[in-house]
Amino acid sequence: MSKTRDELTETKLLALDMIERDPLVEPRIEPIDRHIVQAIGWSIRNGISPPPILVYAVGPRGRKRFLLVDGRIAATRSTGGTEIMAEIVDGTLEQAAWAAAGANGRPQQTRSPAEVRRAIQTAIRVAPRAEDRRIAEHCQCPRATVRDVRQALAARPTGPAVDSARPAAVR
Repeated sequence: MSKTRDELTETKLLALDMIERDPLVEPRIEPIDRHIVQAIGWSIRNGISPPPILVYAVGPRGRKRFLLVDGRIAATRSTGGTEIMAEIVDGTLEQAAWAAAGANGRPQQTRSPAEVRRAIQTAIRVAPRAEDRRIAEHCQCPRATVRDVRQALAARPTGPAVDSARPAAVR
């Protein structure tokens, strides 16, 4: 019997220096909005603890990489923090990429059109047989957008690949 995500999850303080960004998992393309970083930083400095970030522990035991899936690293660094509460899920790179594709889609967390397309591309790469409806629900976008991205990927001579541009360094 396989374990559920709750059984594979642990919440604890994690050193910021241990958290990595991977181009496959990175949900953001655009630079981090400094106003959001400042607002979250203000909250942290005033004793308001944001929810834990989401990190996937990927790799063999003893050599795990902690990949950022959803979180506010820049805001924590802006306060001088060196640690952050993290929900750590023991999983695979593909599971981390799938989780990242669904991150930041809530109304209060806006994504650029390019970031929505990137999320869809990631979801399609990780789950190529998933129906457009499932991907749209997961990425929190219209089904027509998923269809358009899937068609554009199919038209590429190399097939569905995620844009490989490395995201900006964590600040």
